[in-house]
Amino acid sequence: MNDIVFTTRRNDISGTWHIDPSLPRPSSQDRIGRIPRRFRRASDLSPNVAFSSRHGAIRASLALSGTSLESPKALMRMTTRTGNMHIDVFQKGPERYVDIDAYSRRGNIIVLLPHNFKGMIELGSRRGRMDILPSLAKTARILKATDDRLLILVGAIETFPSDSILSDHCQLYSRSGNLCVGFSGQDTAPVPEMSLWKKLEGLFSKDRVDLSQAVPP
Repeated sequence: MNDIVFTTRRNDISGTWHIDPSLPRPSSQDRIGRIPRRFRRASDLSPNVAFSSRHGAIRASLALSGTSLESPKALMRMTTRTGNMHIDVFQKGPERYVDIDAYSRRGNIIVLLPHNFKGMIELGSRRGRMDILPSLAKTARILKATDDRLLILVGAIETFPSDSILSDHCQLYSRSGNLCVGFSGQDTAPVPEMSLWKKLEGLFSKDRVDLSQAVPP
């Protein structure tokens, strides 16, 4: 599938999705109102995945599939105000590239990247901790490290093509939350707890909705 957009105020967003960025989807003009405000820059008008929750958590498992050389890169944009994120990109085809941009004002962000990720990773947090998990750390090279920013290279820079569309990129930022990045299937990280709103909802109902069930395969 392609074009996955969810925007909520208090609910958690959770599910598993397979994305093929070469599949057709609505035009940017039809989608602009559904894209989180933070990602309405000219270069980000057409993310393949866009999740936004003010106070809920985001827990997503994502895979990139397809073999078409047209539109090989998937843009993934996630944002919360207070909620935590756990993003697991567990698979990426050989002709696919990923560009992740995740932001939370106060929440923690954990991203697990596919083992064949090759590109730049940027972490930024004013008051939070920034961690690289062991398996990723073995293959990563730190290019810049300050109190509030970490720039990491995965893979030899001379192997990257000059066209940035044919390389991977991951950018995580939180004002006061902790950031953590590793490899899917090799590194382990704690899954964030449900938001307070979801816990309260569970006191009154045993039904729990998985948003991935609302999207046709």
